[in-house]
Amino acid sequence: MNFATKGSSRYKTNFSLGDVLLICVLLASTGCLFFPAFLWVVEAARLHGQLAHTLAVALFLFLSAWRRDPEMPSQPDSDLDWKGSLRRLGAAFAFVTVAILIKQPLLVFLGAGFATAAWLRLLTRRARLSDSTGAVIFCLFLSALVVRGLDWPLRVLAGQLSLESLRILGFVSELALRTGGGIPPAILLKVNGRFYEVAAECNGFGLLTGCLITAIFFCVYWRVGILTTILIPALALICGIIFNALRITAICAVAPNFESHYNEVHEIIGVLMFWVALFVVYKLCRCLRKRHKNLNLANGSGNAMNKVCQF
Repeated sequence: MNFATKGSSRYKTNFSLGDVLLICVLLASTGCLFFPAFLWVVEAARLHGQLAHTLAVALFLFLSAWRRDPEMPSQPDSDLDWKGSLRRLGAAFAFVTVAILIKQPLLVFLGAGFATAAWLRLLTRRARLSDSTGAVIFCLFLSALVVRGLDWPLRVLAGQLSLESLRILGFVSELALRTGGGIPPAILLKVNGRFYEVAAECNGFGLLTGCLITAIFFCVYWRVGILTTILIPALALICGIIFNALRITAICAVAPNFESHYNEVHEIIGVLMFWVALFVVYKLCRCLRKRHKNLNLANGSGNAMNKVCQF
């Protein structure tokens, strides 16, 4: 017995009864192992707005790639890509098993990434899109793990960089720590006699992780080399730190001129810097990817099958 899905010939897929039963068993197993972990990430995103921004960037990347991706199914002559999918799903289950034995949650996160890649590859047959999405899922889990611990260090870094930027621009600026009074400690940035608090929302975590997952998504999707895959995310983090400092600097320099619309100006500058930073990271990825392709062609290792989509 076969079950045929409707659609274009490119995506038409036939499921046998055995396929359906195996999918149900594997889906139930995957859900039992990873559903609590995904719930934990969703709860972390609810508690930390910046993590929700990172999740939104991940969704935007996936939908953009899905819409523009010209990649043909990885197994055009078969109904389902069982081979590649089962390898990744087996790795996911293996990571969870080892994580339980040695009590290491990081391996669960890695397993969640492999499981995501496995199911996307099985159902869509898009190898690059599946693997890049799985890598982003792993990064989202890591982000949820460190979001609380990195809050204060990132605030201090943002305050110090913004202080130096404002001084370069000629503003009389100081950085101070407010303590006591029965209230949580806070970092205060004094600019021309006016105080600004470098709050948790100003630590740039959402901007940093947004730049990071953008870089990792395209590195995996475009299949660049290992060295480039290490270099681009590192540069993306630096880019995120710089643009977050520029965001605070711009707010302190411009917002006082719009006292009656301070909140609106604050949000406009924040959103503008966020998307400009992501665009810069994207262009950086494309630039280094082009260099990587040219080196491959010069070395005689270019392959027409590695032709990738142009976003």
